Amino acid sequence: MNRRVRTWFERFGAFVYQNPKKMLLLVLLATMAMVSQLPKLTIDTTNEGFFHPDSEIIANYNQFRNQYGREDVLIISIAPEQVFDFDFLRRLQAFHAEIENSIPYLEEVTSLLNARNTRGEGNELIVEDLFETWPQSEAELQQLKDRAMSNPVYRNALLSADGSITAVIVELNAYADMGGSGDFLAGFDDLDLAGEQFSSDNNEKREFLTGPQTTEVINAANALVQKYNGEDFRLHISGFPIMSESLKVAMRGDMARFTLIGITTIVLVLWLMFRRLSGVVAPFITVLLTLFSTLGMLGATGTAFKMQTSVLPSFLIAVSVGSAVHILTMFYKQYDSGAEKQQALQNAMSHSGLPVLMACLTTAVGLMSFINASVAPIADLGLFAGIGVLISLLYTLIMIPAFMALFPVRRKALVSGKNDYLDRLLGFIADFSVRFAKPIVAVCTIFAVVAVFGTFRLYFYQDPITWFGEDVPIRVDTLAINDQLKGVVSLEVIVDTGVENGLYEPAILNQLAALDSQVKEVRAGDIFSEKTISIVDIVKEINQALHAGDPAYYQIPDNRELVAQELFLFESSGTDDLEDFVDSQFSQARYSIRIPWSDALAIDAYNHKIERLVKDQLQGSADITITGIASMFGDIVYTSVESMKEAYFLAIVIISGLMILFIGDWKIGLLSMIPNLSPILMTLGFMGFMGIPITVFTMFVGAIAIGLAVDDTLHFLHTFNRYYRDGDTAEVAIRKSFLTTGRALMVTTVVLSLAFFTYMFGSLLVIVQFGLFTGLTILMALFGDFVLTPALLSLIFKEKTEQVSESPLTEEA
Repeated sequence: MNRRVRTWFERFGAFVYQNPKKMLLLVLLATMAMVSQLPKLTIDTTNEGFFHPDSEIIANYNQFRNQYGREDVLIISIAPEQVFDFDFLRRLQAFHAEIENSIPYLEEVTSLLNARNTRGEGNELIVEDLFETWPQSEAELQQLKDRAMSNPVYRNALLSADGSITAVIVELNAYADMGGSGDFLAGFDDLDLAGEQFSSDNNEKREFLTGPQTTEVINAANALVQKYNGEDFRLHISGFPIMSESLKVAMRGDMARFTLIGITTIVLVLWLMFRRLSGVVAPFITVLLTLFSTLGMLGATGTAFKMQTSVLPSFLIAVSVGSAVHILTMFYKQYDSGAEKQQALQNAMSHSGLPVLMACLTTAVGLMSFINASVAPIADLGLFAGIGVLISLLYTLIMIPAFMALFPVRRKALVSGKNDYLDRLLGFIADFSVRFAKPIVAVCTIFAVVAVFGTFRLYFYQDPITWFGEDVPIRVDTLAINDQLKGVVSLEVIVDTGVENGLYEPAILNQLAALDSQVKEVRAGDIFSEKTISIVDIVKEINQALHAGDPAYYQIPDNRELVAQELFLFESSGTDDLEDFVDSQFSQARYSIRIPWSDALAIDAYNHKIERLVKDQLQGSADITITGIASMFGDIVYTSVESMKEAYFLAIVIISGLMILFIGDWKIGLLSMIPNLSPILMTLGFMGFMGIPITVFTMFVGAIAIGLAVDDTLHFLHTFNRYYRDGDTAEVAIRKSFLTTGRALMVTTVVLSLAFFTYMFGSLLVIVQFGLFTGLTILMALFGDFVLTPALLSLIFKEKTEQVSESPLTEEA
């Protein structure tokens, strides 16, 4: 089988060499077809992007948005010298008006100026703006201040608890087709059974606000904040749309930077290794064609770039060059030794074709084991990175022979009896690994045991705010608003009574009212809530207003008909505020819990506590659904960890099976996994001892490293097997493997590690950590292949057997 495969690669190389223009044309046509799809590429940094479109989490969230609109508002806090001051209020008035006039896709802007003020005059209920009538004196302004400070709805929403900070809440349209103005009946359109929203006039599906449209909003909001920000009007802006846009901007800049640095690094390393233009241009073109083709597939399939898939371009650049390096190394060795160009190429394809194929297949299969992950970016990365590796294999096998056939290649003169410095270094490593095999294995075992203890100290931490530098505006502003208003995101609880007008029941409303104090007692780490808002607040507000503003009547009426009557009066007053909290049938209510931005693990724990609390409180009275940005943010933790556990297990099992298949013996196949898994264990142990948490990025280190480390092991074992089978002793076979494959392994490892080290120039801390630990793991994997693998081989094959065919390594798949 081995001979047949080698013969096939030799013949394929000859075929491409003899038909270079036709083969290049096929590659270019395929690439151009994919390049045409590049304009369709998009970036998605939303929480929704972590989930597959058909997941229950997304279905619940879309139903929520269909009914109540977007809850991921922009929060702009303002710190004046004094809130209730005429000069400040006039400036706030101008700021509020300019927001309404300048920000597109706006649903509503709420500030103290138009905050709901409910009051009664006789039997009439009046709902108006707090500043419906502009105060004409300090005494009138003081009355408005007293009214605002006593209103619990304003507290930690429009006013800080001490009254020193005020806020402007900017709500965006849920739908892209709503332009700059809201639809009074938007929350009461018909819903289909799947929860999709359809326009009431044309019965067509409506699209939620898109990424580019949200970018317009954020750019306009940031421009206004910069315009008005000053010493006596200190502004902070936050909210998930701002967070998402900040991550998108960082990703876009980092991807361009990483790609440029990665390409530059590869060109320099290839030049230092081969010192020939052909050794740089051929791999470089192969890398670019692979990159364009793979990215084009993302565009063609409508798959957006997300946080995890942002590493795809640099990963493909690094991986794609590996196969070319192995083939070119053998080609130049044959060519410089005097072989004709075509014969040198055929010999190189025969020698390196099979291990290159095996290496790419193990990498691709290992990556594709993530396809079934329930976290969408993980599945996307596994699929397209795997496809990209296979594309790079195909392009390499075509581009290298075709390029060598069409362009002149300079032949280097060999100096008889003189090895270069790299050969001397590789020979020394080979001798050292064999001579000190037992101490090497013992020391590596000790380090592995220590690393295991380090892994016990690992913990998961997912807080995008900490990814930014301490002086980056999104981090500064979010932490400031967290402190000022006690939260920037909402956990949404949907209470469905299942009965039309079920929310008229005082029992249901009192159960919701009882939750207010209970929710404030729930804590998970640093997560707590000092702000809840629901239909309960409106009912209490109405009841108090109809009783001459007496605080004693800030409560739920004990009569169903009275509740219904008060809500009818509220609707008749001209306000549409009820749309934000109930459906049109008064059977379903929204209960919002404002919480601070924090670690996703703590948010997830908080979400579960709230869910248990609400279900216990409303047991038998209503169905409960937890949704919203905070809920999805917490779900990401559990889903990511579970997905990675399954994918890691599957990847290890599949790669181990392929190693056994390719090497031809289950013992050696399993043994070969030791130098591949040990570097990952070392990295995780180091992170544990250093207190560095696992994030959605660093959890990928092992997945990527194992796929790349296996490549080197396969190349080394394949070459060792060839020499050992031909009659060499284990020591000689190891030395020859170093002097042939070892050079290519060293170069590919340098390229790969440097490619990932470029991530240390990223603007996000999590990207920096990912690049650092992946690069270090790849370097440790080379150490394993250069030191631990030869040591293990020399201990297993102490003496040459009389019949080589009896050796476990005598057959190859």
